[in-house]
Amino acid sequence: MKNKITAYNNHEGTRGETKLLYANIGRIWCPALSDYVALNSIGFQHLIRKHGALRLKSEQTRRFGLIPLAIAIIKNPEAKIFHEKRTADHRTYHHGKRKLVSKNADFWVFFGKQDDRPVKVVIRQLENGEKHFFSVY
Repeated sequence: MKNKITAYNNHEGTRGETKLLYANIGRIWCPALSDYVALNSIGFQHLIRKHGALRLKSEQTRRFGLIPLAIAIIKNPEAKIFHEKRTADHRTYHHGKRKLVSKNADFWVFFGKQDDRPVKVVIRQLENGEKHFFSVY
């Protein structure tokens, strides 16, 4: 039982540290896109959840650990990028109720490496909104 408590506290500590780091950055310049990329609550929530369902704690912790690398990849002017336009579902509030709406979106996938293992960073822009960090894996 002690190991579960230690693992839980370690996860919560990592989550708190990552959230603080994430919040203190706010926006970063992305030379490959010639624009700023916001690190907002949408991206942080996507580290924790996928389609509203909680990710496994081990997966969350792994993604939290990749945030510093994701920032370095976004700042890299020579990053390899794949761009795609598609429709994306976005949760919003309408008259006080949660609603799922589809919007046109641009997705940029940045490719990097850590210890010869591929790392992908996803930047998303919903319609004419700001570009924001969406995921790392």
